[in-house]
Amino acid sequence: MAEQRTEKHELARNSLPEDSVPVFDDLVADYRFAATKHHGSPFVSYVVLADLVRAGWRLTEEPDAARKQARALQEMFRGLPSSQDSDEFFYSMDRWESIASSYRRAGDLLCDVVLNTSPRDTSLVFPILFCYRHFLEVSLKGLIQLNADIPTSTPIKAPMSHLLDKLWHVLNDNLSENTKSTTMWQDATVEDGKVLAGVQTGNVQDDLQLLNHWCGQFAKEDPTSDRFRYPESRQGDPYKFPRLHDLFGLDDLDKLKCEIDKLGQAIHNIGLAIAGEIEFG
Repeated sequence: MAEQRTEKHELARNSLPEDSVPVFDDLVADYRFAATKHHGSPFVSYVVLADLVRAGWRLTEEPDAARKQARALQEMFRGLPSSQDSDEFFYSMDRWESIASSYRRAGDLLCDVVLNTSPRDTSLVFPILFCYRHFLEVSLKGLIQLNADIPTSTPIKAPMSHLLDKLWHVLNDNLSENTKSTTMWQDATVEDGKVLAGVQTGNVQDDLQLLNHWCGQFAKEDPTSDRFRYPESRQGDPYKFPRLHDLFGLDDLDKLKCEIDKLGQAIHNIGLAIAGEIEFG
């Protein structure tokens, strides 16, 4: 099946010696998979990856099973019909995460627009904050739905409410102690389900605290998801212009973007812990 490549992808690939092309293809596949996992949809600079290959980038060891599986997934993308891109493919696999990540990416892009233009269009803070709040709301509902897939969990449907505090309590009350006590490790050596070596890089309990913090922050300023969509409340009370320092104690949009990035990683970790319990119990 013919591979579908953009013009820039093709140019970068053809700029390399023939024996370097397989290395380039593997690097592109690994980058795409990692970027999609962490950011929802990757921006790939093929010319940069080609330069890395020319600079001597090579794998130092044989790919493990997870990396081989990731590359197989990329091969699957190459064969998708032209009417279906990778975002549509991921949407078919996980609708909640796809929608959540798309709103987060929209907020990130708008932040970059404001930060990199002069004079700044500060009115864009309204859609930025709505995008980030909606990312949080949809992420909570997605985690609730994912957790309901654990065989031993009580079946529950994600509330359709916009109330972040309510969604947070539904999630927290239904997570098992196994999920809450999950830790993240780098270079871990596991034997009989026990970690014998490695570096602990985080734990779900801290991730849940960060998630709870941002639920509280947004719930305080926008309990019903209309604060950043309308100039006044449902009762007709006017809203003040949203100043980040007044809302969240942050100095600028780059700080907000950084904090949302940490929140996104925390949500990702919680999802991985839930998925691990679904698979391994």
